[in-house]
Amino acid sequence: MKLMVKNMDYARSSTEVARELLGKTITREDKSGIVMETGSYHGQVRRKQEGLEFVPGTFYIPCFSGGKTILAISTEAEGIPSVVTIRRIKIDNKILGPSEVCEYFELTRELNQARVDNYLEISGDDVSVDQMHVIAHEKGMSENCLAYYRIENQIRS
Repeated sequence: MKLMVKNMDYARSSTEVARELLGKTITREDKSGIVMETGSYHGQVRRKQEGLEFVPGTFYIPCFSGGKTILAISTEAEGIPSVVTIRRIKIDNKILGPSEVCEYFELTRELNQARVDNYLEISGDDVSVDQMHVIAHEKGMSENCLAYYRIENQIRS
């Protein structure tokens, strides 16, 4: 039996929320996927990104070069630059990468600052620590990225 996470507590560190989201099923209407990789971020980078400071539990969907978007959820406290990103989801036997997650769930930048619980259902059991692989900050990661968390044995893309 899957545990329904109703009104998840996002007013915690991005690291705690990123770990808790790992392995959960995200559903929007008739589409669902299992969270296979998350990222935790804290602090600003070169330019101020206001979305990093939204109220916990709200969408922050930044747009990158080429119009690609990524699903981020504000964490910790309003005014504190802290988010979790959903970096990969598994649908059947296919892994969708960061820019494909928003596209799959039809999440657009118009949802910035909207409550996540109003658009996505999150359910499932926690992933055990031995299933979790932590990738600490390394070359190529954003300066404010604390770590990526993934279910290693399930990712093959």
